Amino acid sequence: MVVSHFLKWIDKARVSERAAAASALARAYINSDLPFEDRCAAEAALTLLLDDVSAKVRQALAEALSMSHHAPPQVIAALASDQPEVAALVLARSPLLTDADLIDRVACGQKATQKLIANRPVVSMSLAAAIA
Repeated sequence: MVVSHFLKWIDKARVSERAAAASALARAYINSDLPFEDRCAAEAALTLLLDDVSAKVRQALAEALSMSHHAPPQVIAALASDQPEVAALVLARSPLLTDADLIDRVACGQKATQKLIANRPVVSMSLAAAIA
């Protein structure tokens, strides 16, 4: 119910309001025990927010979701492919990105992307070899 109101409101909101709302929704998704229907609606709204024209909104999502094991995988994958300032948080911190995901990013990424991935807390041998 709350998510449907959110979706109606989002079209009229300013960028700063959308970014704050995106962050709050993402935190609620990963930190709350939402009923199944509400969880599905929240996940759909998070996915919809990936299409926001403002990078600030997507960056707010990345900040809120980047360290969570419970973030929606499709949202993390999309954020990892976003503009460098949005993708950086996810590439550097997300536990949901596999070695294969990170190796693909290293292979097609810029030097800054490779550096972000190399600075992750844990780097496997195969990922280190791809970086080298």
